[in-house]
Amino acid sequence: RLSNFSVLVSAQPLHRILDININNRRVWKKLVKTLGHHEHMSMPVGANGRYVRVQLEKKDHLQLAEVQVFGKKGQKGIAAGPWLQNVAYQKAATVSSLHPHTTPGALVEGHTVVNGYGSWRSGTGNPVMCTGRQNEPWWQVDLGSVHRIDKINVIRRADTTSHFNGIYVIVSRVPLPRTDSLTSILAMKGVWHKKFTGTNVDNSVTVNAEGQFVRIERAGTDYLCVAEVEVEGSPQVLESYENMALKQKTQQSSTYGNNAASRAVDGTTDGNL
Repeated sequence: RLSNFSVLVSAQPLHRILDININNRRVWKKLVKTLGHHEHMSMPVGANGRYVRVQLEKKDHLQLAEVQVFGKKGQKGIAAGPWLQNVAYQKAATVSSLHPHTTPGALVEGHTVVNGYGSWRSGTGNPVMCTGRQNEPWWQVDLGSVHRIDKINVIRRADTTSHFNGIYVIVSRVPLPRTDSLTSILAMKGVWHKKFTGTNVDNSVTVNAEGQFVRIERAGTDYLCVAEVEVEGSPQVLESYENMALKQKTQQSSTYGNNAASRAVDGTTDGNL
């Protein structure tokens, strides 16, 4: 009998600690109270993900006969369903200039809890990116291919709004010029843009556009300081259902005897050890 375990689905690698995964808003999760001997169960998910985990809530042996993940294999286009992934996570980022102790990649590392000024000045805590003081400073991420973008979340430094005024969010299918004025970029054909008007720590804007390059640019002359940028979208349309976990790469927290992790996705469903 299997009891008190969670099924987790994530587009990004999962943490080894269950509570951290449960509290992560981007992880789909379901708690199962009990599963009897030789009993099987299925559950609707409706989420996009790469990593699937079955994890116990307490210290014990985890014994499984087979795990099947039925989904839709896709191609370039628009994803179905409400569950979208942060497609900017750990993607290549560039910046117009850079303040000491910060990096362009700090905005796509998955840190959404901001400790403020000290986090980038001292190099501790959750990183924040700041440009140098310049005219129309910007930060940009390359998603690697054209994605359907539904929403962009921009999280600013928590301790000040002084470096977050006059912010524009820009989406483009083609690379944006490094040195052109903000006015000329906003006028480019095929470029989607919107000006942020809020001063919350966590600011979201609905996009519903396609693009590969996402830029955050500030009007005027000053610093640009941002804590995190999340781009919610998908690079693919989902098609025919199949067991996408079959014979895929697996991991487990520990191994009892010769019961390798791969046996849970080898296609054998009779439940025999």
